[in-house]
Amino acid sequence: MQKVLTHNFIQITLDACLKAFWRKKALRRFLTQQRISEILLVSWPQDESKRDFLDRLFEGLIKQGPAGHQVILEMARSLAEFSSFPDLENWEDSTEKISSARQAVQILKNEIEKLDQQVKDEKELQRRKEETAQRKQQVIQQQQTLEKLESTLNDLVLPGWEAKRPGMTLNLGSMSLPSSLKLNPGVHTKLMDGSSTDQ
Repeated sequence: MQKVLTHNFIQITLDACLKAFWRKKALRRFLTQQRISEILLVSWPQDESKRDFLDRLFEGLIKQGPAGHQVILEMARSLAEFSSFPDLENWEDSTEKISSARQAVQILKNEIEKLDQQVKDEKELQRRKEETAQRKQQVIQQQQTLEKLESTLNDLVLPGWEAKRPGMTLNLGSMSLPSSLKLNPGVHTKLMDGSSTDQ
């Protein structure tokens, strides 16, 4: 995932990179492993300090936008994995150098953890938004289906029926009965109350 890094994160990465190496050769080897252009590394003047070179390097990566930020992030992750600092050993002040490097790397590691948590939270938020949007879309589709079904049922009502909401009533008086169901004169019909009449 390409991430736009904050200025503070970039400076912490630069500081850890600066303190983790004492010799230019060791720093150049590390940067080569981080996909830094060999042309840029070869052009590193002998009289340019590590600090000045790293400032120039990081400035160029920042100008590259998200792709350059991704290189810095990968560099930061590599530095965060450092548990020892061979290039800082066997110096008169190795103890101070290593202590300073450990502190810088630990600060960087903490920032990476914060960044990873932020990315995780953003993904979770996006997932919830997508789920909410899907549920809303399902409700809309269900409502549209119900409306379509209701319209279809209304279209199927026989002519002469009066469809009313919420119920449906039929106007039987307006319907013509088949001749077989009509009452003929002279037929003795028994009424509902038990009496009879001649038609």
